[in-house]
Amino acid sequence: MSSKKSFIKKDLNIIKLLAFIGLIISAYLSLKILGGSDLSYCVTGKDCDIVNNSIYSRIFGIPVSVIGLVGYILILAISFYSFTKRKKWNLLFYISVIGASFSLYLTYVEIFKIEAICSFCVASLVIIMAILVLIITKKSSQAPATSSGKLVIFAIIISSIVIYGANSIQSAQDFIGDSSPYQVSLAKHLGSIDAKMYGSYKCPHCTDQKKVFGTAFNFIEYVECDNRGANANPSLCFAKGISSYPTWEINGRYYQGQYKLDKLAELSGYKEEEIEDTETVNDDPVNDP
Repeated sequence: MSSKKSFIKKDLNIIKLLAFIGLIISAYLSLKILGGSDLSYCVTGKDCDIVNNSIYSRIFGIPVSVIGLVGYILILAISFYSFTKRKKWNLLFYISVIGASFSLYLTYVEIFKIEAICSFCVASLVIIMAILVLIITKKSSQAPATSSGKLVIFAIIISSIVIYGANSIQSAQDFIGDSSPYQVSLAKHLGSIDAKMYGSYKCPHCTDQKKVFGTAFNFIEYVECDNRGANANPSLCFAKGISSYPTWEINGRYYQGQYKLDKLAELSGYKEEEIEDTETVNDDPVNDP
């Protein structure tokens, strides 16, 4: 009997260790994205920064790494708390299923949408999958009365909800709303003076800058600098010396960063009364980024 207890304790210690490593990785990613700084020690080079700063790096404005951090904290807390072995196993199982589903979804996004792989994210995926596999292998000793069939059904339902929910939320984040007459007027003015915004489809600040204008952004010339983006023109970005996104080119000068409408109006010399016919955004736009 004592050897069995020792074996179970050993498994819990492995789970605690894995969760602690996952916590460190998630905390590091969270600090970097919240601080706006680049990641170090990335095995895949700049891909980690591309992923960590992409429009898919947040849900409801919360970095996905922070969500992962909370998950690892929960796993650690449950591992240390004195639940009955069946309750502890069930809690660890379901939280691990949620974490693994979320990590698999994010890996799919990295491969097929961002087209960049973050080695830290892959490490986190391996960790949460290892925790889940270890928990599953201990079901017979920790929760023998729990129906395996029900667990499989619940796991599938939970995974579907997590993946569908995350995808729906992130897809909705790309929505750009209707524009006011002022937004249309300023956008037309920027278009009339040949102002340009250089950016990347992976850049969350670029997406936020577009949302500042709403649908009126169609009147502004947008240059996609990532060769994997739609209508990309990386050679122009290189020739202009664009090194960060977004970058505005206004009247021959360059301005890095995201700006509010009033600042762009000031930089471009815009006066509201200069532009007429601002009631609609259905005129011919400069481009359709």
